[in-house]
Amino acid sequence: LASGTTGSPAIYYGSFNMNGRSIILRSQDGADKTILDAQQNGPCLTSNGGVLTVEGLTLRNGYGDQGGGLVLDDPVDCTITSCIFRNNQGVTGGGMWCTGGAGNGPVIANCLFEDNQASGDGGGVYLNYGSASGGPSITNCQFIGNTANRGGGLRAGDSGYEPLSLSGCLFNGNEATQQGGGMFYQTWPPTAPPVQDCEFSQNTAPWGGGIVWQYGNGHMTNCVVRDNTATNGSGGGVLCDEAAVTLESCAIQDNRASRSGGGLHLMACEDATISGGEVTGNVATLTGGGLLVDGGDVVLVGVEVTGNTANSGGGIALESGSLVIADATVCGNSPDELVGGYAAMQCRQEDCFTDFDAAWCVCDAADLDQDGFVGVSDLNMVVQHWGFCDWDCLTHGCPGDIARDCDVDLRDLLVVLEWWGTCQ
Repeated sequence: LASGTTGSPAIYYGSFNMNGRSIILRSQDGADKTILDAQQNGPCLTSNGGVLTVEGLTLRNGYGDQGGGLVLDDPVDCTITSCIFRNNQGVTGGGMWCTGGAGNGPVIANCLFEDNQASGDGGGVYLNYGSASGGPSITNCQFIGNTANRGGGLRAGDSGYEPLSLSGCLFNGNEATQQGGGMFYQTWPPTAPPVQDCEFSQNTAPWGGGIVWQYGNGHMTNCVVRDNTATNGSGGGVLCDEAAVTLESCAIQDNRASRSGGGLHLMACEDATISGGEVTGNVATLTGGGLLVDGGDVVLVGVEVTGNTANSGGGIALESGSLVIADATVCGNSPDELVGGYAAMQCRQEDCFTDFDAAWCVCDAADLDQDGFVGVSDLNMVVQHWGFCDWDCLTHGCPGDIARDCDVDLRDLLVVLEWWGTCQ
């Protein structure tokens, strides 16, 4: 497509439909010089099947029930590069809507999605593409100031086929009215969508200010999740909802939650792992300033959990499920490092649990007389204090109450029996 002359852009007004044809649309001088403007009279560009290449265009002021800027309905092969999607609106997929699985997933690179809106999901992009031949990819793109119900910047899913590959992207200042200010990803096993070298910053949503992972699996590597806010719920940075998520060498920094899980809320996340990286400077109004574990099995390996704040469990709160801490640093959180059920927690080679009762590892918790051995004297202490504790037990503790649930009962007895012997 020809660009404008004498410094002015060429503007092509209308809503264009490729009607299944294979076509290449390429600007001569870049996206700021070649513009498709639908004037809110339909989507800027629609492709129903066929091979489509779009390079160096601006798509603006589009509107559609499914996709305002670009509609990709079961594309065969599609490549979108160096484009700008701005001020488009849709019920789903304000900037772009893509679904299907006829061929390889679309390749989207070096694009800007800015100020797009969706009344449903996917303010910047709605992507639900399931293909066994090749998953979609989004590389070096920016999602700025988009809004939606779920997934202000991006709402993605893969129906259990080849997952989306997301790398080198920036999600900044996006907003969702329900979940996933930056990104809402709903996936199904056995896929594990790779997200690497991405930044999620200053995004907001009632739940999952930065990111929501729902179901299935997910894998984040070398990502920064910073300064996001859950305005009326939990998971300021990341909310994991029944998903097996791995975070590797990621920085979860300075996020906030109006309820719990300032940095992360892992909710019924089976086999979730946080390896390396840091969880620092996050704030929750209620519990779990850095991390809230609420069901599932969570492992922390070599991660620093420092400088987080909450009403309780400044560093980590374990409400249910299991937590294994290995070679981690949990220090300098306020008002305490860890709260939760001892019986579900295992710790080994922890660097620092300094400013609270050091009996947080399960064996140490069961060693009530602190002689380094779980044995008869600890069992007797549980039996002697059997029953409900005093009303102020949450503040001052209760002898024999290993689980800290203000009731010395069978649960505490079973912990002693399980960890019988010398503590390591």
